[in-house]
Amino acid sequence: MGWTNVRTDSTLIGAMDDHLRQVGARIRAFRDRKGLTQDQLGDLVGVREKTISRWETGRHQAVLANIKALAEALDVDVQDITGQLPAPLGLGASEDQVQAMATEFRGYVLDIRAHLAEQDAVLSGIEELLRRQSTTLAGIEQHLEVVQATEDELVGQLEQVAERLAGSRGARGDEAPAPSKGRRRRAG
Repeated sequence: MGWTNVRTDSTLIGAMDDHLRQVGARIRAFRDRKGLTQDQLGDLVGVREKTISRWETGRHQAVLANIKALAEALDVDVQDITGQLPAPLGLGASEDQVQAMATEFRGYVLDIRAHLAEQDAVLSGIEELLRRQSTTLAGIEQHLEVVQATEDELVGQLEQVAERLAGSRGARGDEAPAPSKGRRRRAG
């Protein structure tokens, strides 16, 4: 269910849109009565001509300060521009209209609950994946510690073997002769 699937006159949003268009029509009528262009009215109010156009077509809503400036420039009361505000949530609407709005809102609530349940399921899945990754990382860290210990042990064993080889060469006289202390070459 969405706002676009419902008749405009049975929703609060539709009522507000209708009200904006009515305000815009009033602004245009008062401006025409005064013989002003949108540009001239914009200068009097302190806004651009484009803003006046947007207000008149109901595409934008004027803030209260601008409505007061419009009323002053057009020599009318603020209430003449704003008119009667739409009844909130269908007050003044028929019982059938109120019932239709209640049904519509119940549909929205159900849609939101379903969407939240889907998001909750997705988040639960993500949490499970993170738990699994954490367990995997802990296992990898343990393996790295074993590899490091093994490497340290192998390095120690290699050093011992190298020392034994060096010791056995020295005992047999297999060491390389020391450099002679004979003539040195002159750098030339």
